[in-house]
Amino acid sequence: MLLAQYLRKCQLVFHFYKRFFWIGLLLTVFLFWGKIALPVIIMMKLVLILLVFFTYFQTRLDQKLTFYRNFGLSRTSLFAYSFITDTLITIILFQILSAF
Repeated sequence: MLLAQYLRKCQLVFHFYKRFFWIGLLLTVFLFWGKIALPVIIMMKLVLILLVFFTYFQTRLDQKLTFYRNFGLSRTSLFAYSFITDTLITIILFQILSAF
């Protein structure tokens, strides 16, 4: 039962994160080619996710997050899980690109 709830939460986070996936991926690749260090890339993405968070908080986009709140995901946890997911993908992609 607990595993099913966790998997459902992961599925909801990925559903939300897929809007930002390509932007994050392209940003990582371009910054990698610009010889930017991994910690700097992660900090830049943190700033960007915070900007998106405050945009959702200050505008009517907050109403679009009602779907996720109905499943028990708060706005803060949704963005935090999205940032963690993006950071993991960034680290993996950075390691793959560094190998070439």
